[in-house]
Amino acid sequence: MENLNTMQKRNKEPKTKAPGNYKKGNTADAVKIFYKGKEADLIVFANTEDAVLAYRADPQLTELPNVVDVFQVFTAGRGAKGNLGEASMSQMQLEFGNDKSIEQVIDAILKQGKISGVENTVSNNSFEK
Repeated sequence: MENLNTMQKRNKEPKTKAPGNYKKGNTADAVKIFYKGKEADLIVFANTEDAVLAYRADPQLTELPNVVDVFQVFTAGRGAKGNLGEASMSQMQLEFGNDKSIEQVIDAILKQGKISGVENTVSNNSFEK
């Protein structure tokens, strides 16, 4: 899968939205879920804060498509801001173990991560509030 920088270079136009098709309901914004890991900090973009809270109340892997549109995990290295790229499988395995699928990793990030707010702009390839 391509990371955000590769997609931007290919399209050669500035991105003004978080990755994916976040157009459920009346919003075109995504909510950033930030997971502070031991080795790398990981980020997942969810459709809405309400969807994340509902998922946390009754977490079921079959409901993930109602919470996230893009089954990708991003990283900025250390910290919640910075250049985002797609997290490697080895980064996710270091944090969650070798036997986890992408769905299980996203599930863990949604349940344990911090809701960082709505992300709707990109400045110098980094998402800002």
